[in-house]
Amino acid sequence: MRISYLEIRNYRRFREVKLEFPDGVVGILGLNGTGKTTIIEAIAWALFGNTDEVVRTSREGIRSVAAGSSESCSVNLEFELGGTDYRIEREMGGKSLTMKVTLKSGDTVLADGDKPVKKAVEKLIGMEHKSFFTSVFARQKELNALQNVTPGERKKVVLRMLRIDGVDDILQTARADRRDVTERIKGAEQTLHDEEGRDRESLIGSKVPILEKAVEESERMLKIAEENESKAKKDFEGTKIRRDEAKKDYEAYNSTNKDLSAKTSALRELRNREERLQKRINEVKVKLQRLPVLEKAETDWGKISSILDELEESRRKAERARHLAKDIETDEKSKEQMRAEVRVVEEELSKFPDLEEQAENLDSSRAGSEKARTELSHRIGELKAKRKERTDEASKDRKKLEEISKLGSEGICPTCERRLEDAYELLISKLTVSASEAERAAAEAKAEMEKADANLAGISRREDAFKKKASWIEAETRRRGRLEAQIEASNKQSKSIDDRIASKKRDLEELGKITFSEDEYAKTKSERDRLKPMHDEFVRLKGTQEEMVRSDHEMGEVKGWIDKNSMEERTLKILISELEPKKELYEVVLKDIDEKMNILSKAKDEVRRLSDSRDSSRSELQTSRKELETIERVKKSIEMERTRADDLALLEDVLITFRDHLIGKVAPTLSELTSHVFESMTEGRYSGVELNDSYEIQIDDQGTLYPISRFSGGEADLANLSLRLAISRIIAERTGANPMNFLILDEIFGSLDPTRKRSVMAALSDLSTQFRQIFLITHLEDVKDLMASVIKVEELEDGSSTAFLVS
Repeated sequence: MRISYLEIRNYRRFREVKLEFPDGVVGILGLNGTGKTTIIEAIAWALFGNTDEVVRTSREGIRSVAAGSSESCSVNLEFELGGTDYRIEREMGGKSLTMKVTLKSGDTVLADGDKPVKKAVEKLIGMEHKSFFTSVFARQKELNALQNVTPGERKKVVLRMLRIDGVDDILQTARADRRDVTERIKGAEQTLHDEEGRDRESLIGSKVPILEKAVEESERMLKIAEENESKAKKDFEGTKIRRDEAKKDYEAYNSTNKDLSAKTSALRELRNREERLQKRINEVKVKLQRLPVLEKAETDWGKISSILDELEESRRKAERARHLAKDIETDEKSKEQMRAEVRVVEEELSKFPDLEEQAENLDSSRAGSEKARTELSHRIGELKAKRKERTDEASKDRKKLEEISKLGSEGICPTCERRLEDAYELLISKLTVSASEAERAAAEAKAEMEKADANLAGISRREDAFKKKASWIEAETRRRGRLEAQIEASNKQSKSIDDRIASKKRDLEELGKITFSEDEYAKTKSERDRLKPMHDEFVRLKGTQEEMVRSDHEMGEVKGWIDKNSMEERTLKILISELEPKKELYEVVLKDIDEKMNILSKAKDEVRRLSDSRDSSRSELQTSRKELETIERVKKSIEMERTRADDLALLEDVLITFRDHLIGKVAPTLSELTSHVFESMTEGRYSGVELNDSYEIQIDDQGTLYPISRFSGGEADLANLSLRLAISRIIAERTGANPMNFLILDEIFGSLDPTRKRSVMAALSDLSTQFRQIFLITHLEDVKDLMASVIKVEELEDGSSTAFLVS
């Protein structure tokens, strides 16, 4: 695998960087904290996304703090693998930090989406992200972990780097599975015995013959009960037929008896009605004798009523004319009063200023004020951010300055773990200047921000005045509107009054000349009132005369109905005497059917009882047989689990043997590879190294093996670096057809002197036959000339970083 091109946008400290990577040893140089390692992390983020090894804090911390809320964080990576060029485009943006990623080869999209691309990358390089980091990325802290630990821990670290500890994970899983199988066997064997420890299969097997005999006896008794039920049902059905035949005569008797009662009641009612009619006819004949006397009074009533109707019409018109004249006079007065009010309102309206022009001028002033406020608020926000950023930078530099000052020129750099020496004064001067400049910039930002706040307060005062002016204009506009509405309403009301006066005058003209005498009206009304009682009596007697005719006709009909119903009553009495014996027969049959029903019910109860007994016996027998089948299945399951337990025990032995074989094979291979690199780095001074059972390094010095503690710190660092490079080579060779032929080394020089540094660089150049690209991350400027190519990482004035290829 070869890294060709990297494009970064808004990733951590970098706003925008584009890099092409050459072959050979490539140095990544820059001061601590400028983002050297971030370039490598960007490559890993493009390949694997938000994994723990890449995202050190949270995914929110990946996007640059200088990026706007609408800007995305993106990394585009181009690499060559197995002779094929690939390109990954990964972007994360939006409020929810949504991930978009594609993997392409040329114009062909190989995978789209976070998980599909990660899966495709792992398939291409032949390893997941943890193996990738272990294979290609060697950090200073990993070299320390190989040196500053106990022998047992050192072995664990090496095995973990080589991923041999994965065999231990599988071994633990196999042992856990074996324990689970053993527990299942124990639990299954307990189910084969009851609480007293007796064999359940024998106990249940002895019950089966008894239950089979009980089922057979239940079925025999049930058959007898069903035969009895069938006979009782047949007798009941026969009795039902006789009951249904007798029921018809019984119902005929009841129906006839009911008709007779109704007929008798109807005759009684008809005779009462005949008596009432006769009495009423006699009373009407007496009243009708007065009718001739009342006929003359009825004629006078008709004449006087016509005269009174004409007088009442004249009286109504006179009253209507009086009301119309009064209404016209009232409307004229209202109209004149309304005109006076309109003149007063019109005079008040003429005094109003031009409110629209004032409102337009006020809107223009407010728009200018709002624009100035927006610009000032935006500027204050920028100044606050700048002041905070510069204050944080000054605090950070002062803290670093304090730490370096305490260490002194003889102190060890906390980043690279080498003596500060000549770099001490340079760092003190650089940090002092940087802190002072940051504090000056923060003070300037504060002063400008205070001036902007004062201007903003002035704008606020002007805006308060604008609000008061706007309120006055709005109030005056509403008042003017109310006055205009008042004039319009008065005009409408005045027109309505004119229309009403004209209408009433027309009504008055239509009434014409009216002649009416109140005395004549009173006399006529008095005479009609005197005749009214005689008129009412005449009307009632005329109605009584008509009623007399109707009563005579009704009397004839009633007598005819009495004769007819009397004959029908005699016929019904004869029919009842004939049906009486059949009614008694039906009552006897009803008693017989009740007895048959009782016998059938008892027979059915017996069948149900015996059926339930048989079903219970069958269910118990079936349950026992199922329990025997379950016991048989448990026995077979136990045999299968015992076989699985044996297989897992065998697997455990095989895994232990395989692990021991791997460990035994890895140690000589690691020793050989480490010796080759170490010999090259020490320019042949030491012929080789060996690893003991705890993977502790022993150095061959003139044919004698010595522990690493015997040698200087620089030589120990070289030995551990050689071991780490050997581990990377072994992991890279595991990837098969697509080897990981690039390597990343982060701050590996430690306490090496200049001579050892040159030796390391020479050894790394020799490794170019195995690793096409070797990226060397360091803050040491004195090794720049020893590298074929250098990528320089620098911090910009705004706090972000940039990177570019120097040579």
